[in-house]
Amino acid sequence: MKKVVLVLFAIGVIGLVSSAPALALQLDFVPSAQTINQGGTASVDIVATLAQPAGALGEIVSAYDLDVAYDPSIVTATGVTFGTWLGDEALFEALTSLNLAPGLIDFAEVSFLSDAELALLQGTGPITLATLSFSGDNPGTSPLSFVHYGDGFNDIKGWNNTAYLTPTLNSGSITVVTTGVPEPCTLLLLGFGLFGFSVLRRRAKR
Repeated sequence: MKKVVLVLFAIGVIGLVSSAPALALQLDFVPSAQTINQGGTASVDIVATLAQPAGALGEIVSAYDLDVAYDPSIVTATGVTFGTWLGDEALFEALTSLNLAPGLIDFAEVSFLSDAELALLQGTGPITLATLSFSGDNPGTSPLSFVHYGDGFNDIKGWNNTAYLTPTLNSGSITVVTTGVPEPCTLLLLGFGLFGFSVLRRRAKR
């Protein structure tokens, strides 16, 4: 009899776990790809799209710690501007952290608001967690990617400080190009044209 009760209890627990809505979230670089001139700047938003399961409360972001990798031989990270979707840091509603290293941006934020307040603030999303700034140093294409997710330090938290275990992490890129410089043959043709114009002008005066 005890074995039957234990089996029924286990089946009930499995049923509850399988019927619970999975935490779903997607992270994107916006724009996903852009081209800038050498010496120019680029801004990239980190956008979180929140799932809204039918008949359940929508997802929220209550905290995050993310690492973004890039190619330091092409671009340099110059700063991070945090969004206000986890609360206003100036009002002590959130706390942020930032570490810029060659090829890696480590940025984090934790909200002191309640889950209910965050749900009201974030609504159905999508929300911009932060905006990354880059300078274009050398020609080429630098990939942008989320790295180290789920290593015990880097993740995103939702309701009840529960981590999103398998979010969709999309990639992005920044392409740096040189500004247009006239080729030698173009300069040569321009010189011939100016010379011919000056000859015709002298003849006209005569």
